[in-house]
Amino acid sequence: MSALGLFLTASYTALCIGFCAFGFFGGLGIPAAFIALAEVCPTRLRGVFNAAMAVAFCCDVELIGPGWKFMLLWIGLPPLVLLCLGFLSPVARFDTPHFLSARGRRQELREAMHLMAAMNHREVSVSELASSSEDSEVLGISEALAALATRKQSWGVLALSVMFFVKDLAFYGMGNFWPLAWRKTQSLAGASPATELLATAALGVPGVVVAMLLIFSLPRRVAFAAAAVLCSFGVYAVHGILDKDMSLGLTGVVFFKLFYPTAQMTTFLLPSEVFTTQIRVWSMSIIAFCGRMAPLAVPLLIHSSTRLFLYLTMGLLLLASALVWSLPETKDAELIETHGRPLVSKDAASYGAAAHSVPAAAG
Repeated sequence: MSALGLFLTASYTALCIGFCAFGFFGGLGIPAAFIALAEVCPTRLRGVFNAAMAVAFCCDVELIGPGWKFMLLWIGLPPLVLLCLGFLSPVARFDTPHFLSARGRRQELREAMHLMAAMNHREVSVSELASSSEDSEVLGISEALAALATRKQSWGVLALSVMFFVKDLAFYGMGNFWPLAWRKTQSLAGASPATELLATAALGVPGVVVAMLLIFSLPRRVAFAAAAVLCSFGVYAVHGILDKDMSLGLTGVVFFKLFYPTAQMTTFLLPSEVFTTQIRVWSMSIIAFCGRMAPLAVPLLIHSSTRLFLYLTMGLLLLASALVWSLPETKDAELIETHGRPLVSKDAASYGAAAHSVPAAAG
């Protein structure tokens, strides 16, 4: 609705207010969407579904249309359509089973699991399972923050805060960098800067496919670390655009656009897998808040020096590739609802939401 209001507004004051509202409500919806997706997806396909959402971050330039107001329509129409379709589905009546279980809402949990069984044409009775589960202790704000303040949980919050910051720094920063870089360089084979910008954005589409393959096949930490290192090389190489070394610059563009979606979507996925349902929202709120500091820093950095921005982004990507190893390996791990298990070691089944791994199929 904020996007639709921005499209219709003709006043500069209303435009500023609308952008503030859009940023506020967008910041609420995106983390909640990734949490809900992680909680309802099959365990082994959680990474693939999460990675596929990267297409929403790489198709913005191709869908703008004749003016900036049409870009706002592209932003607002998909969520509005999906919201309407969601209300037509019977699942709109329930929250995710993980959330219902963590909140001790057993009656709603039984109904939700019955609906899941019916929609999948399963002859499975889940009433006995749901009614036999113990009520979870509902954590208040102070208890949730206290749980996050423990040594190992706080280290996870710190590591993911850095990862979210560099994710947003690279995303919004490079979005500002590409137009400036292509405008300052000579066109490729007579192409206009707008065409070069469009081709740069289009490289993100195969990057989504790369993200789906890497996140599905590799452990989470390996996928993120490899993608972050390759992205840092890409950020370094795009200096060639500024230095009139187009072969190096184009190599950097390809590396960054192909591997950034992997780092981006792994970062979005990890908070839902590392933290339990009871503290997941609070951890994501803190982490996402730290990440939102990056878009505020981007204009200052790029205005000061584009090279400073590139070197800082490259360094933070390398730092994030090292920090990710302090987190547990959560690939193919079940999510758990409560925080009662002790934090033993980074790969222990008791760390955060990482329960026992799903055994690989024979053959």
